Amino acid sequence: MKLNFPYIILFNTNVSYLESLIPKINDKIWYKNTFRQELYNVHNNTLSIVFKWSSNSNELIDKSIIDYNIINTPLGKEISKQVEKIQKYYPNTFISKAMLAYLPPKSEILNHKDAENLEKVHRIHLPIITNSKCVFNIDGTDYFFKTGECFEFDNTRSHFVKNMGETPRIHLILDLIK
Repeated sequence: MKLNFPYIILFNTNVSYLESLIPKINDKIWYKNTFRQELYNVHNNTLSIVFKWSSNSNELIDKSIIDYNIINTPLGKEISKQVEKIQKYYPNTFISKAMLAYLPPKSEILNHKDAENLEKVHRIHLPIITNSKCVFNIDGTDYFFKTGECFEFDNTRSHFVKNMGETPRIHLILDLIK
């Protein structure tokens, strides 16, 4: 969504329990839904665990995908708690997308701007695992978002991510629409 600034910090939260659940995720789950990587070339270095994906544009995918196998696990329940915190900042919106996004060490998400109907979403990130060598670049400026530092950024601006660290970068990402 177009903002008057590159990003805004919404709140800081403790994500240590959520972080402790990440290593328990089976690789099969990370590779279950690859449509995001196939649909958006800039994300081909990433993996995703999709909790919800409703079409908010003309994307050629299912209208709504919800991974019910994950929702009732400790991971799904903890994600739900974090989502509830985030939604308090955006009353009268619905979640069109909710996912965990994994960017491996020594990899990147290529420079791009979100277009079409993605310009209408509030794009929210909650870093769960990150490192000091992972930068989020918005309009040519590098930013480092700490674990638990929930933020919305202007996804209509040019942006990319470089993870030059030795550990992955894992964020909870939500798209909220009025």
